[in-house]
Amino acid sequence: MEPKEVRQAVEESDYYQEWKKDHPDAYLVHFFFEEGQCQVGYFDPRNEKITTFFVEESSVQKSEESEVFKEPNKKIQELNTEKIKVAPQEALGVAKKLQSREYGGELVFKSFIILQHLEIGQVFNITLVTQSMKTINIKISAEDGALLQHHIDSLMDMTRMG
Repeated sequence: MEPKEVRQAVEESDYYQEWKKDHPDAYLVHFFFEEGQCQVGYFDPRNEKITTFFVEESSVQKSEESEVFKEPNKKIQELNTEKIKVAPQEALGVAKKLQSREYGGELVFKSFIILQHLEIGQVFNITLVTQSMKTINIKISAEDGALLQHHIDSLMDMTRMG
């Protein structure tokens, strides 16, 4: 499903309708795509928490509110689905071509996509996890499909930092 269709399915669901009554100021902040599963996140500025709705085929489920990972005093920007002109699968195709060209020695076994609004714009924030325990992070514009950023990191280095 495309982001607009997923959003419509969520916002027409009984779970969302009931939840929205108690969270009138909440707004859309992300889509998370992973192997046939989609999650849609809404941020409520009143309590600074996020609620995620899970979409699988024709069913919608709701999570409990959770804390948001963000820098202090940074506003979480709303995601505008009207400006999304690139499909998630198209963005993933761009990412896989880049991976093959720039990181061809890395074998990818898992990938996921977060569609979100960052300082650089509305982006598909794509993470490819490799068999050598590295992550390739690729940011692609959701408006025109342009490659914005890419880098590779070792998961082992990340565990040492934490």
